[in-house]
Amino acid sequence: MKESNSFFNNLLARAPCIGFIDELDALPSRMEVMQRADWWQPIITNVLLRIDAVRAAGTGVVLLAASNFPDQVDPALRQLGRLDQTLTIGLPGETDLAAILRSHLGADLPDSDLSTAARIGLEATGADAAGWVRAARQRARSEDRSLRLDDLLDSIRPRDDRSPEFLRLIALHEAVHAVVARRLGQRVARVSMLATGDMAGSTEIICGPSAPTAQQIDDHVIVLLAGRAADLVLGAGPHAGAVQDLRSATRLVAAKRVSLGLVGPLCSRVDPDEADRLLSYDLALADAVECDL
Repeated sequence: MKESNSFFNNLLARAPCIGFIDELDALPSRMEVMQRADWWQPIITNVLLRIDAVRAAGTGVVLLAASNFPDQVDPALRQLGRLDQTLTIGLPGETDLAAILRSHLGADLPDSDLSTAARIGLEATGADAAGWVRAARQRARSEDRSLRLDDLLDSIRPRDDRSPEFLRLIALHEAVHAVVARRLGQRVARVSMLATGDMAGSTEIICGPSAPTAQQIDDHVIVLLAGRAADLVLGAGPHAGAVQDLRSATRLVAAKRVSLGLVGPLCSRVDPDEADRLLSYDLALADAVECDL
């Protein structure tokens, strides 16, 4: 409590200024505090009162706070008149990530195209980008030479110990996703052989309209199943790596029948995202979905 009082006192003394509270969720919600509630509740209440006092003083103090877990912040902190405006900052896209890398690189690699680095590093944070640059510089220093683009790419790419034969199968699988998508007029955002979670590779297709027709859904299902077709025709046969494709295709086909009214009855039995859960006890539906697939 002493430190929080000192923080707010300094804000008032230095006004006009900006006061920034990082990791706001470190103050637990009073509704969820179970252990040491008698210790936490006075601290949280004091912070609330001090925020009110800063706002009431009208001296030009701007209060900002950050949290990766906004749902864990005490609701009273987000009430009107306190920290009541929320700005969500998502993960940077490819262009933004390239700009972040350029900022951290400074004068290094001035003529290098960072788009490949940004594409490989998609779904990372700005902090990740800073770490990649530090690791790349450390590697160059350890070899007593200037920084190279390969240093940066190697720091971004995860280590891949998969065999060339397996990588070829993944490449065929993902490439056919992309080729069939293009053949059906769909936009391909990127194709990757980087392993992420349970996926050995990925192909990102730009989604079509929010209210697709039956044919548009069928086209998307064909793209999903094209990977399995590649495994059968060009690869070493079917394997478990297509599980996400099969699950998505099954859900879409089932949704046409039991959610969207695009095949058979108009009755909508379940939300589209949960359509496949009916298959476990509706055998007739499971047979129809299998025939569609």
